[in-house]
Amino acid sequence: MNNEKSGRRFWRTGLMAVLVLLLLPMGIWAEVDGKMATTVSIASSPSSVTFNTNADELDKAVYKAMNIVVVDGDSNKIAFTADDISLDYNRQVGTQKITVTYKGNDQYETSNATGTIVINDVPKKDTRLVLKANPPAVGYSADTATLDKAVYDDLVIQVVDGDSNKVNFSPSDITLTYNHAVGTQNVVVAYKGNSQYNPSQVNATVQITGKQDSKVSVAAKPPAVAYTSDSAKLDLAVYQALSIVVVDAGNNKISFTAADIDLSYNRAPGKQDVTVKYKGNDQFSPSTATGNVEITGKVDPPAPTKENTSINLAKPPIEAAYTTDSGKLDAAVYQALTIQVVDSKGKAINFTTTDIELSYNRVPGEQPVTVKYKGTDQFNSSTATQTVTITSKDDSSLIVSQNPPSVEYDDNTKNLDDAVYQDLCVAVVDDNNNKIEFNRDDIELDYTRAVGEQEVVVKYKGNNYFKSAVATVRVNIVQPDSPNPWLIAGVAGIIGAIVVVLVIIGVVVYRKKHSAS
Repeated sequence: MNNEKSGRRFWRTGLMAVLVLLLLPMGIWAEVDGKMATTVSIASSPSSVTFNTNADELDKAVYKAMNIVVVDGDSNKIAFTADDISLDYNRQVGTQKITVTYKGNDQYETSNATGTIVINDVPKKDTRLVLKANPPAVGYSADTATLDKAVYDDLVIQVVDGDSNKVNFSPSDITLTYNHAVGTQNVVVAYKGNSQYNPSQVNATVQITGKQDSKVSVAAKPPAVAYTSDSAKLDLAVYQALSIVVVDAGNNKISFTAADIDLSYNRAPGKQDVTVKYKGNDQFSPSTATGNVEITGKVDPPAPTKENTSINLAKPPIEAAYTTDSGKLDAAVYQALTIQVVDSKGKAINFTTTDIELSYNRVPGEQPVTVKYKGTDQFNSSTATQTVTITSKDDSSLIVSQNPPSVEYDDNTKNLDDAVYQDLCVAVVDDNNNKIEFNRDDIELDYTRAVGEQEVVVKYKGNNYFKSAVATVRVNIVQPDSPNPWLIAGVAGIIGAIVVVLVIIGVVVYRKKHSAS
């Protein structure tokens, strides 16, 4: 009986011992070589991260997104640093499998967990196109590639990002869509974009003219021409000596007559530059070329039975503004020379403009001008030569953003003007689309300075070398965001509370000082 009771006590004691051992912390059983087992926990659906070519920066983003937690066998959190964790994953864009490993230490065993994370591509930047305002007309070509290149060059296309920084691109990145015909054509200019930049497009207007280009060719070494005081005969001799040929863009000869050609040169003995101008017609544009002809011989001597004359001209420097209108240019040169004709005794002779003949090369630059007084029944003819500087300002064009972002309104006119100016990405170019240097003061903006879509007239003032230019564009001026009234009230309340506290402290200090005294 006692043995039976003793056996029962033994089994009860053994069972209780087993239960106690089973109830002990699992960490004791998990110890291996004196280290505690660990478990790594990671986010089941971690936030996506943006790809970074810098592996360390990408790892930092992934580490943060995985929300890593390490616990021991009792589910107690274990303190660790990023250096205690290794990340194994494919560092590429897409959904990637990732193994997060806790390296462990003298106290804790290593452990890991596996999950997935989405790595997004770097977001693309928005772009906008900046085109030349009011581009010059383009000559039509039946060859599509030739016409496309002419339109492309005409628009002086630029691509900028949202901060107005220039974006590098090649012509193949641009697509032009328009009606390849004579007339005013709407051109859709599209930028294709790339891995970094979003595509964009803008509308432009280009005038395609029906005239084809022409080119004048003259003899490289024309024969010498004998001088004669008869201007018509001399012009004919020079015309024939130059062997003038006019061709189109395909080097096909264009038929013309002498009436289609203008010659401008100094009708005096010597080597003279001759400007040959083809006037053009409904089919072909005008064109010019310069040749050099030697005029030999001497000026005809005066008739002995008439009184001799001489011509007085203004002293240099003499300037006249260039114009393609020969009549207007002659009038300007005539006026600049302040011509006076006198007899042999120095007495002024009355004459009219029809009594004077001017001969010179009608192109910009320093040109020797021969002034000829034709004479009358009483007076001999006479000539004089003076150098006139024919000045010319080249055309300029403005390039402004066609679809500028909105601008916040500012009561300060200067600040608003500066914001609009920056918004428009203003540039100035010459006829060959070369950039013209200018200062901010060279640009004037005329617009209604109020909230709303405003028409802005942009004017380049020009300088000694370039004419002024004007462009018009629309800019949306928006009302700036109003400050949060609750935020203002909160800040004011905090400041008020601080003031009250400071006043109370001051009163207490004051009372203590006076009570102590």
